[in-house]
Amino acid sequence: MINKFEMKTTILELSNERPIFHSEADFQHGLAWAIHRRNPQARVRLEYNKVSLNNRTTHIDIFLADSRTAIELKYKTDLISPFNYDGETYSLKDHSAQDTGRYDFCRDLERLENMVDLGVAAHGYAVFLSNEPQYWKEGRKLAPCDQSFRLHQGRRLEGRLDWQHGTSEGTKRKRTCAVTLKRSYVLDWVSYHTFDAIRNGKFQYLMVEV
Repeated sequence: MINKFEMKTTILELSNERPIFHSEADFQHGLAWAIHRRNPQARVRLEYNKVSLNNRTTHIDIFLADSRTAIELKYKTDLISPFNYDGETYSLKDHSAQDTGRYDFCRDLERLENMVDLGVAAHGYAVFLSNEPQYWKEGRKLAPCDQSFRLHQGRRLEGRLDWQHGTSEGTKRKRTCAVTLKRSYVLDWVSYHTFDAIRNGKFQYLMVEV
């Protein structure tokens, strides 16, 4: 098992070596490699799809087979124009659609809870890395369509989460089901890295343990 302290330490070490990633797949590979270096005996698997959840095959972003630890990742970015860092050119897209990004993270938590409760995994972590402040800031809009799924700093995430009445079908496409969490989580965003010289250069991460 990799405990919460070890996960935080691993992410800290990763932030020093890889403060930015080209894509979610790049982040996934970077974190998996960092875990392997701290735990050389761990059987680290990417895109693990050998488990059944509610009679359906499901995949896990990172799975530590020896300790049955499931890790789900999100990497949502705001626009960063091409710049060079450590000999590589990074250019990040504006993913926007923060409402569906929030929903997908909550869905990851629900899936991790089900994995743990059904014995598919013994432990679970959901990790969200972003340079988009709208994820960790509360926002001023009254009753936004994704109010239940908001991930701002200090929020307690629990219970049944669903779209507000009147949310467009386009927004809910492939995301119509409500999310139900059996546990309660207080969200805490932590500084990952800040590039002072570039726009949208502040990265923070959210990690939730199941």
